[in-house]
Amino acid sequence: MNWLGYGPCIRKARTDGYKESDRRMTAGAFGILRCVTTGSKAEGLTSVLESDIDVMVIVSGFVCTEDGVNYSSLPNEIAVFKIYTDICYHGHCRLLLERRSSMVYRFV
Repeated sequence: MNWLGYGPCIRKARTDGYKESDRRMTAGAFGILRCVTTGSKAEGLTSVLESDIDVMVIVSGFVCTEDGVNYSSLPNEIAVFKIYTDICYHGHCRLLLERRSSMVYRFV
């Protein structure tokens, strides 16, 4: 597998490279966003131009909860969204605002 580019050392180097890329993207967002590479790239299975890039973007100041989760212990500066999956297709959900915060970003 080493000859093909899928050995453990090469996969480790790829994951380290993607983590460094995530760190740089997060640093450029000034603490508002956090970027995390997911999927085959995060596992080091594919090289840079071999496949698509899956990136999860985490916005600070927001929390998504499911039914039955008590969010009263969270600070008031955090907006709370509730995920409803009962009336949706599998793999989809409705995201409804449960509690507003003092700071609301336009893109949300």
